Amino acid sequence: MAAATIGVLLCVLVPLLPVRQSTVDINWPQGAGADGNITSITAPLVSGAPLSFEAHIPCTAVATLPASGGVVLSTSPDGGFEASRHALFVRATTDLVVVAFRDNVATVAPRKTVESGGCTTLDIWANAGGVGANFAGLPNASGTLSIENKPQVTGLFTDLKVPAAGGPTAHVVVDTRFISSPTTLKLAAMVLGIGAVAIAIAALAVLERGGRKLPRTPFRLPGRATLLTNGVADTGVVGTLLLWHVIGAITSDDGNVLVEARVAHQAGYVAEYYRYFGATASPFDWYATLLSWLTQVSTVGVWMRVPATLAGIGTWYILRKKMLPRLGEQLAASRTAVWTAALVFLTAWLPFNNGLRPEPIIVFGTVLTWILVERAIATRR
Repeated sequence: MAAATIGVLLCVLVPLLPVRQSTVDINWPQGAGADGNITSITAPLVSGAPLSFEAHIPCTAVATLPASGGVVLSTSPDGGFEASRHALFVRATTDLVVVAFRDNVATVAPRKTVESGGCTTLDIWANAGGVGANFAGLPNASGTLSIENKPQVTGLFTDLKVPAAGGPTAHVVVDTRFISSPTTLKLAAMVLGIGAVAIAIAALAVLERGGRKLPRTPFRLPGRATLLTNGVADTGVVGTLLLWHVIGAITSDDGNVLVEARVAHQAGYVAEYYRYFGATASPFDWYATLLSWLTQVSTVGVWMRVPATLAGIGTWYILRKKMLPRLGEQLAASRTAVWTAALVFLTAWLPFNNGLRPEPIIVFGTVLTWILVERAIATRR
């Protein structure tokens, strides 16, 4: 009783205990090119937008751009697919310098005034309070926008021809809130919680063997023909699942699930960047984490879908060997009932559960929980 209580309390407490969070900063520029000038860098962020961003560009550096203009600074490469729609772009035209976040203009200044030293620096920022830019020293040349305009960062790019010393600078704080590891306290609670639950289960098993046994109705074995027929049904179900594992259709979500699993080790966590802008699905991403481990061996579909097929075989075993007998010995021995169950199971399983989505595991867990609860009620334990 004490071990079970301790195990439950620790399991409830574990999600509330502290973790260690990794922090990552990006500083730019990072060295110089062969000509001695600053170079662009590529740094795609899994989270999309950074936690904070700031840049400081000497106004006179704009004069190094050609008369037709160019990119003073951007957080996505110019010419990329819908780049300006998602990123920060500071562009110089023939007569203006424009600062825009996600295609929304924050501020504008005359190019001649900027490059002639009419302002000291162009200061740009993006943080939890919003985004904005300011041409320091110029009146009416600053502006702010809402936080929804925080730019996506895939790197820092520029057409400026200036040396690193005394040139533009930028600092990016990467959003790493989901990249964490357990503290010693949390790890100890996890180990002790699992150990306490294991001790409680072992003690329950000892009580089960030494306790009062409930009377059971003798189960008469069916005839040889029925056993053979039902055995063929089992073989048919397992064989069909194995064949479908190779030739069956996958689900429409397998592509994005596979990509998220493949990049999980590089990102540090399973990132939902297709739907939730890089947020984690924790604590519901344990199956995706399992898939990420499988990708370390191979990304071939036949290998990646092994858990789903094993879940199908396990689900049929529980249905056939545990659930049907609970409905009565005559039903469990009936060829009609067994074959009907097999056909209904395959009809429901094959179209939906041959992919990388978690539904096969959910089904297996559901029927396993069902039969364990039913057994606990039947045995009064």
